[in-house]
Amino acid sequence: MTVTEWIGRTGPAVLPPVPRCVVPGCGRDRRSRTGLCARHRAASRRWIAAWNREHPDLSADVDLWLERRAEPLEDDSGTVLGSPTAVLFGLMPGTSGLELVMALQCRDGEGRHDFEPTAVRTIYLHMRRYAVTSFLALEEFTRPSLGDTERHVSALAGDVVRRVAAEHRRWSGIDERDPRLIHLAELDLTDHRRPGPRAAADLRGFRAEWIVAALTHWLRHSRLNTSTAVRMVGAWRLADEVLAVRDRPPDQLGASDMDAVVRVVHSRWDSVIEQRRRLQMLWQLIAYAHRVDELADVWDRISPQFGKNPVTHRPRASAMGAPP
Repeated sequence: MTVTEWIGRTGPAVLPPVPRCVVPGCGRDRRSRTGLCARHRAASRRWIAAWNREHPDLSADVDLWLERRAEPLEDDSGTVLGSPTAVLFGLMPGTSGLELVMALQCRDGEGRHDFEPTAVRTIYLHMRRYAVTSFLALEEFTRPSLGDTERHVSALAGDVVRRVAAEHRRWSGIDERDPRLIHLAELDLTDHRRPGPRAAADLRGFRAEWIVAALTHWLRHSRLNTSTAVRMVGAWRLADEVLAVRDRPPDQLGASDMDAVVRVVHSRWDSVIEQRRRLQMLWQLIAYAHRVDELADVWDRISPQFGKNPVTHRPRASAMGAPP
């Protein structure tokens, strides 16, 4: 009797299909009460055992494994779809997957391809393992296994965090950072190489708020290079120190105050070339501040005498002072 004949004679009841594995994207049959196929069940057991050894305070189960580690299998060999370099952005918690895509797209738009796919996957696994829902909550990317050979992973994660934070500030309009610490990478620079994340114009030590306001406006609204920004802040830091000693409000500043600033420039830098550059920074900011309406409330009250005297305010070759 053939199978067809047997079916025709007996009319057996059709059994329902075996439910599929609960791991997203896995089409294999369930083989246990956990809802997993055989391969995912074995993988979950290994992960849960390792987790419980490392985290005795947080006992893991299949639900935790599904949330923080499970991935579809690529083929019957049991290779996970994300091994060894692919990143399943949709499995990342919260908005972290979208944030990582955005940051990588920004890097790509800048022509920055200096990262390895394995580094991106390491970040992806970290975010899932520790249930970090947003890069805004990732203060520091560290793992016990991160050594000198994997510093590029931490560097990439830090870059992603900075990009996500910058986009969040633009979107929300809220910036909780110290306004006196101006990061150079956020300015309109002409440098061929982008400044590092810690490169900043630090105005926190300035005493005169009106100088800080002028420097901040100039830095954020001018097209400049890093060297010019450093010289500008350095020249006016010196001016701020001199004017703090003289203790005069802006509307009482005059020629004698600028003479005092120029004398200190002469004594601070021995190089005539560097003196000229620093003095030029003084004249440049003064001219800029007098032109800008947003600074007019203070600078309209500052006398023109607090400015350049073309006869006396020149570099001095005989100046003796500390090296620049």
